[in-house]
Amino acid sequence: MTKSRKQYLITITQTPRGTRIEASGVAALQLLDAMANGAPTPEAAAWQAWISGGSQKLNPNEVNP
Repeated sequence: MTKSRKQYLITITQTPRGTRIEASGVAALQLLDAMANGAPTPEAAAWQAWISGGSQKLNPNEVNP
């Protein structure tokens, strides 16, 4: 028996024109839940949703300093 992994994707793109946040799967629901529960910004809601995703590993090559 194999376990299926839930698709969990959050992407934050910042440009001079603004910030775009995309979420799919379970992450989308957690993002909306964080925003509804008073996250101060959409970016904060995205981070909260990502952190609550559990054992998701951050790839340092995908993070811009």
